[in-house]
Amino acid sequence: MTSKIEGIFFDVGGVLGAPAVSSIYQQLITTHPSLSRERFRALLMDKRVLTGSIGTLDSLLATEYDDLTLATEEILSGFRNLAVYRENIAIAKALRVRGYCVGIISDQIAETAQMLRQTLNLENVFDPLLFSPELHLTKSTRDIFDNARHLTGYEASQLLMIDDHQFVLDIANEAGWKGLLYRYPSDLREQLRPYGVL
Repeated sequence: MTSKIEGIFFDVGGVLGAPAVSSIYQQLITTHPSLSRERFRALLMDKRVLTGSIGTLDSLLATEYDDLTLATEEILSGFRNLAVYRENIAIAKALRVRGYCVGIISDQIAETAQMLRQTLNLENVFDPLLFSPELHLTKSTRDIFDNARHLTGYEASQLLMIDDHQFVLDIANEAGWKGLLYRYPSDLREQLRPYGVL
């Protein structure tokens, strides 16, 4: 028998808002036309940035990634300008009203996690909020999913991860979760239908 879904977790970049790395890169190349997409992506996906405290980004920009000639504030400005998918926030609110545990698991850097908490009032909709720097874990290992399962008290088979990257869903599946490969804001409600949560 298939377990009933009790908890739904959302990624932030790509699901609750525009894909962060590619969108910010597009904004930054207007003022930094020679900015390397690969180096910029490497910086934002560097495990030390994803799991480090506030200031880690500054430190790496001043040392190993000094060739990017970027300031932390320029990157954060890009995050502030990202489009938020209000329809997906509305779906999360509807799920919460229906009694589901609705959380976030995200590989946001410490500075953006703090900014998102303040500007989007995430605590009003999502609980638990699991950001990589706060746990020193990333979505590239099942540990973050095991941690989330423990916090909810549900069985892994009762939890659903919504992400726009298949490799993340593969790791969630390895941890016993169900995974939904997110496509577009206009599709999410329909994509959730087979799970019987809306």
